Formats: sequence, C-alpha cells, structure tokens
Amino acid sequence: MNNFFKENWFKISIVAILLAIVLSAIYYFFFFIPAQQNSNVKTGDITSQAKCATQAEIALNSFKKDYSASEYGSFGQENHYNQKMNKCFVLISYSPVYPPNTTFNTNAPFTQPTNEEDLVDAYENTDLAHCTIYGNDITTKDAKVNQACWTIDGGKNYQDYKNFVLPRMEMPDPDK
Repeated sequence: MNNFFKENWFKISIVAILLAIVLSAIYYFFFFIPAQQNSNVKTGDITSQAKCATQAEIALNSFKKDYSASEYGSFGQENHYNQKMNKCFVLISYSPVYPPNTTFNTNAPFTQPTNEEDLVDAYENTDLAHCTIYGNDITTKDAKVNQACWTIDGGKNYQDYKNFVLPRMEMPDPDK
C-alpha cells in the first residue's frame, strides 16, 4: 500500500485538487449565491420601506393642504410598503373639529363625524378608500355600524372598507 502512494502521488494529488474544486463549486452555487440573493432582497425591501416612509410624509402634507386647519384638529398616518403589490400605502387618520352650531346633513343617528380615515397610494397620490365614523366613541360596535365608507372598487360600508384596507396594509383584523 505504501508503494501505491509513492508511485501514484501525482494522480492522487490531482484527484484531491479536483475534488476540492468540485466541493467548492457546489458550496458556492448552492449556499453562497442564494444567501447573497436573499440578503439583496432584504436590503431592497428596507430601501423600498424607507422610500415609502419619505413618500408617505409628502402624501400626508399634500392631503393636509386639501383640508382647512381650523376644521381638522389632528392628523396621523401609518405607512406601509406592500412588497407583493409593489405599492406604498399611507393610512391617514384625522379628527374633524366643528364649531358648536354646525349642522350636518347625514342619515346616521349621530350628528357629528368623530373620526375619518383615508387609504392613499403614496406615489400616485390617489385616495383609494375613505371611512367616516359617527359618534362619540369610535371603538363601539354601534359607531362602526354608523359610518359612511367607500372604496374605489365599489365598497360601500365598513366591512367593505376593512376588506379593502387591511390586505393592502398587511394588518390583522382588529375586530377578530
């Protein structure tokens, strides 16, 4: 056996080197490259989220310009980059402030809207859905029934609004 290695050392070295090259190539193509690709996806997603956050602020400021500061007390926004849809959405919440003797033309049993929300495509600056909730406590079941909502796909009530907004914002249903 010892004689075998002495006579074939060169061939054995070549086989060992080729085996090392093949194993290195397998590692490179099956482990290293996929890890790099996954890393790039995460980096791209973070970049898209950061751009979305910046664009959401622009969309919120544009949205505020359409409303009188004296009529709306506070604005809030939540933005989300939906990777599946490749869209940046911003959910804008605002609370109207009305003078005490304001008359409202509404069929709801409550007289004053207390909370409004709009889902906006931040890059297209398009209002996709809107919901106005009437009443003193927007967390009650009655308040969610007493509302005026619409979506661009024809939704006309709170359930339609939720079914439109939640998947785009990738949020869980708060009523479940």
